[in-house]
Amino acid sequence: MNHGPRNAVLVIALFAFLSGGLFFTLPGTALAEDRAQIDELFDQAQDLWKRGKTEECAAVLKKLLAADPSQATAYDLLRKAEHQMFLDLLKAGGDSELAARRLLDLAHPGEMDRIKDDAATRDLAEKAVHGEDHGVRMKAIRQLIANHGEYGVPALVPYLGSNDTDERVYAITALVELGADAVLPLIEALQSENWLVQQNAAIVLERVADIRALGGLVALAAHSENASVKEVAAKGVATLAAKAGDLPGAVGELTPANAYMALATMYFTKDPMVLKNYLGAYSIWSMDAGKLVSREVPKFLYHLELAEECVYDALDEEPANMDLRVRLAFVHYAQLGVMRAIGKDALSDDHVKALAEGYAKVRAITAAQGCDASLGALGLGLKHNLPEASVTALGVLPDIWDDRNLEAGNEIVAALASEDKIVRFAAAVAILKIAPTNEFGGWEQVVPIAAQAADTGSARIILHIEPNADVRAASGKAISDGKMFPIGEASGARGFRRALEVGIFDVIVIRWKLTDMLTTALVNQLRKDFRTQATPILITGTEEELAEAKEALGTKVQGYFAPELAAGDVADAAAGSMNDDQERALMISKAACDALGLIDTTNTLFTNFGEAEQALIGVVQSDKPDDIRLAALATLGSMGSANAADALVATFAGTANATSVRVAAAATLGQIFKGQAAPAAVFDALLAGFGDEAAAVREACGVALGGLELTGEQRTQVVKEWRVK
Repeated sequence: MNHGPRNAVLVIALFAFLSGGLFFTLPGTALAEDRAQIDELFDQAQDLWKRGKTEECAAVLKKLLAADPSQATAYDLLRKAEHQMFLDLLKAGGDSELAARRLLDLAHPGEMDRIKDDAATRDLAEKAVHGEDHGVRMKAIRQLIANHGEYGVPALVPYLGSNDTDERVYAITALVELGADAVLPLIEALQSENWLVQQNAAIVLERVADIRALGGLVALAAHSENASVKEVAAKGVATLAAKAGDLPGAVGELTPANAYMALATMYFTKDPMVLKNYLGAYSIWSMDAGKLVSREVPKFLYHLELAEECVYDALDEEPANMDLRVRLAFVHYAQLGVMRAIGKDALSDDHVKALAEGYAKVRAITAAQGCDASLGALGLGLKHNLPEASVTALGVLPDIWDDRNLEAGNEIVAALASEDKIVRFAAAVAILKIAPTNEFGGWEQVVPIAAQAADTGSARIILHIEPNADVRAASGKAISDGKMFPIGEASGARGFRRALEVGIFDVIVIRWKLTDMLTTALVNQLRKDFRTQATPILITGTEEELAEAKEALGTKVQGYFAPELAAGDVADAAAGSMNDDQERALMISKAACDALGLIDTTNTLFTNFGEAEQALIGVVQSDKPDDIRLAALATLGSMGSANAADALVATFAGTANATSVRVAAAATLGQIFKGQAAPAAVFDALLAGFGDEAAAVREACGVALGGLELTGEQRTQVVKEWRVK
């Protein structure tokens, strides 16, 4: 039986509900598909499902996915599918769920194009309002609900303002039937300049009784000059207020600002009462030149975008309200934090890239709200356990700090005790930049925490998908060299899910012969998702298996190796990759090195330099990027002691180091021992440096020695040994 588009929508809707993932799938380098073979495999899968063979059905779908069907083909298959098959596969979990999810994911863009078809919604709206009888009108309404949801609202709203009573009544009927789907666009329709549209939109919202409409109805009841509109809006407010009970964040009288603020709180805390989405599209609605328009946002930003809309609506009501400025700052920091958390690879998706460019000005807008707003936003980030938002706020606060003291109850002090180490690190860096002179709870931990941040690790993370536990263990032991850490998975399905959910891998290693799916299909899926499309992939297998793999995959992967991996097999691929956690760790390390260098030695609050010095020495001796090592050297120059001498001498003498690092090491030695008699090893190293090929190194040695307290014999030794003849 062919259930057609309605069931396709139901499947997409269920998938959107069940999935915590994203609907951003990038086009890959696809081979020409064999449509006849794909259709045959899909028919086999449906036949197996009808006979109760769910696992066998999933196995055939995996073969189908290995054929790399296009988005258009996947959508066609979904339209002719029996929706219960997908429901059963999704509920079955494991490999069955993976196969169903992937096919649904592929089909999603085509489904969204159909859902948002303006011509189709206008035609159905016309029939819903002007159909010759009740049956025709109800059939059109059911099609709007099943196939278009909220996107059917713009075609119906103009009829709300019609001078024809029947048109208004039938439009109201259709919108009430749409129910929750109609709410968000109808809230915006309350902004219409046509009082009939306002009134009838309010009537629909009162009948649907969805709490999301409360802010708009309260504002309409407060501001409308039309008695009829005001009365209808007030009735809607009473209905929704009774249904909602105590609203989070609403204080005292139910004003428009309070209502919007309460809704904003519910949105950014993902309250299920307000986060409703049935078709898997995530739209923000607005009125533009009297027409309803929508813009799409990713699922991971949807709740924050809705919260932002509510906060801006509230600020229109009470521009000077500090609580609203705090919430606006928090939402902005959360948006910036989410964009940073999804990683730089996400920018390969044009939609996400456009959003990132739009958010580029948010930091400046938020900073302009002042110190109190950002402190309050940090408090909300800590309260709701959103580390990315908290870290973003902590990065801004030192730049807008006023003359207040840090003390108990201050949000930055609270962040210093956070369970999340990244938040603790950011708080310590912020405090060092603020440079307080008064004692406060936890002040003695600032330098040690900053020291931990400076020396925070930047290991390479390897995902190893290998069915054989012994091989997985042996390879894992070989790869774990202190700089690379493997995470093993036994199946392709679990590995794929781990790759997308974790998203921090520098390299993915896959055995050619997997037990649960074709490696070709897995590689194709990894290459089509923005989170893994740039991640180096290595294939392992026997000599015969690798020959087969090379023929199938070619240059889609970066290398082919024996099953028992060695560290060197992965090192080259990892060297050209940097996961987002690693990049963040390096940024934190440099920020901490710089912040430690800001410590004023006359500030008696921060005098426990020992732990920080050891951390900085570790950074200098590490293989971190040169800019971080240079930051550590600069800080050692201002706060270091003779304890750093051996590490600095080794760094200066290491000709494999960049010239800039060697010059900085020489300068740091000169700063630490300025006016003192330097150890023999320091003098000898700087003296030898006069023979270096790099002029900058020779100059640095001369300057460093010039500041030391040398004996006459030592100065003569310099002249005689390096006399220019």
